[in-house]
Amino acid sequence: MYLSRQIIFTIAGLLFALILFCGNFHIITGDGIFVKIIPKQSFAIEETFINVDKIARIPYYMALAKYPISVRALQDNKMIMTDEEIKEQNLKRLKNQFEQNMKDAIEAIERKSPKY
Repeated sequence: MYLSRQIIFTIAGLLFALILFCGNFHIITGDGIFVKIIPKQSFAIEETFINVDKIARIPYYMALAKYPISVRALQDNKMIMTDEEIKEQNLKRLKNQFEQNMKDAIEAIERKSPKY
């Protein structure tokens, strides 16, 4: 009888420790990482296991809506781009595209205009 109580208390203690661990840490896999463990900002059981590849494959705003805690954790640990970095990258891309379109338009106008 004593041994069975001891086993029950040991199992209960291990389950309690597992819940505490899962509530306080993210376990990250994917993207060439075997396993990386990072602390959570607050205690929560959901989104304990994070697969970087799964989140990176879907559009950013869909990932943010579906996995908000995971996205923020990955951004805080510089594993994916932050909102500001995404905006900056998009603005830079749009600016370069606009400048190229303007150059192409000017060249097209210069080719069509008569030379005096």
